[in-house]
Amino acid sequence: MRFRDHLDSSAGLVDGELRRLLSSQAGVPSPLAQAMEYAVFGGGKRLRPAMLLFVNSMYRGPDAAVVAAAAVELVHTYSLVHDDLPAMDDDAVRRGKPTVHVAFDEATAILAGDGLLTLAFEALASSVSEGVPGNVAAGLALELARAAGPGGMVGGQALDMGATSGTPAPTIERIHELKTARMFCASARMGAILGGAPREDLQALTDYALHFGALYQAADDLEDFAGQDGVRDKITYPVICGVEATSDRIALKATLALESLVPFDDRAWWLRDLVNYVKSR
Repeated sequence: MRFRDHLDSSAGLVDGELRRLLSSQAGVPSPLAQAMEYAVFGGGKRLRPAMLLFVNSMYRGPDAAVVAAAAVELVHTYSLVHDDLPAMDDDAVRRGKPTVHVAFDEATAILAGDGLLTLAFEALASSVSEGVPGNVAAGLALELARAAGPGGMVGGQALDMGATSGTPAPTIERIHELKTARMFCASARMGAILGGAPREDLQALTDYALHFGALYQAADDLEDFAGQDGVRDKITYPVICGVEATSDRIALKATLALESLVPFDDRAWWLRDLVNYVKSR
């Protein structure tokens, strides 16, 4: 129950900050504003911002962490909007609703993604006015940019676009790292940086988040595979390696993620519960 309580309370805080950030934009054309809001409040568990806020709480960090958490969610949402586009994955439905380019149009979806991405970095820059030191705000922006950019999500999507049925497992694992694990890593590290965590803690949290991200994506792929009723049109880990190998990868990454948390003892209880939650879903 404690796990769900933190997840729900974090989502409430982040949703409030997201509404504030979106409403702070003056003069945005109506269709664009509507598309951005549609994308942001289209569902989702807010796991990445919840991770940031929990890690920040481990060090009794500032309340302004909610701004950084919202920035992470804005970048994550932008990536979903763009991944769904016809030129990318060409998905018509996400979380049971029409994707942004279907609900509006392709050009508006592209601009909505652009708007969410740039708003994320505006939020981080403006966190200085919330009491975050300028050098810390710059560090947060650097973490998020590295995770989201060509060495992270963007590069992972490029690899994903080129994946075929003959793509080897290590390449799929690299895609998982760049597209998924790097953003979880940024979330954990941003929370730690805001809290003034020591360097050795940052390394342990980095290891945890990279293993967790691999676990999360493998579990997500396996869930999708089981629900497709024989339709295997996407290049995912179970498609390439099979169900048994995917299950083995989930178990291994869960073990490694939990081992990374040993230095934190009970302080990292929610991060442990998160591993078990994803592993068992």
